[in-house]
Amino acid sequence: ENQPLLDAELRDIVKSVDRVVITGDLFDTPSKSYATLFTTFRNNITHLAGGKEPISITGNHDQRMIGLFGDNYKQVALIGSTKIVVDEQAKMIFICFNSSEKGSFARGKITASQFKQVGAEYRTLTAARPELKEFLPIVLVHHHPFSFDVPAETWVQRALSAVGLRDEAFLEMVDAVDLHRWCLDWKVKTILHGHKHKARYVEREVEHG
Repeated sequence: ENQPLLDAELRDIVKSVDRVVITGDLFDTPSKSYATLFTTFRNNITHLAGGKEPISITGNHDQRMIGLFGDNYKQVALIGSTKIVVDEQAKMIFICFNSSEKGSFARGKITASQFKQVGAEYRTLTAARPELKEFLPIVLVHHHPFSFDVPAETWVQRALSAVGLRDEAFLEMVDAVDLHRWCLDWKVKTILHGHKHKARYVEREVEHG
């Protein structure tokens, strides 16, 4: 029943932004029906954006049953995935990581090989086209790049809290410092992420040794 309101919001908002990005959890759980729904949603955004397809990365719900168990890349493969997207009009380069490739439960992790692969592709692109060094580089990743706790709101959070556990321990990006280091090494100052399903504003200072 929220669909009409969502459609109205999108019709108003999409036309006023340079590029739409979706930072994961495209599905609730990996299944063909959810992949079809997402494809329809993506096509709608593309139409509203005047032909500019939204840039989307995958989250834990897209690769693990209910976001927690196993790994199934079948539906993700059907919708496709990208590593580097250049937006000539907005003068931005979107650098896409899959933080759900590794990690247990809802946790995330970016592998060393993925950092190397994405770095090599980014370096090759900017070497071939030096003008891209003037574009704004933006990292897209699903899991939040630093841990933060929130008040216990859901029954799961309250149950974990009652036995002295933090739900963050099951959601965090393992070795997030590796992402901080990669961004600093490649002079990327902007990271867009998803994962927690609720808009919040949090400030953190990150040290780089």
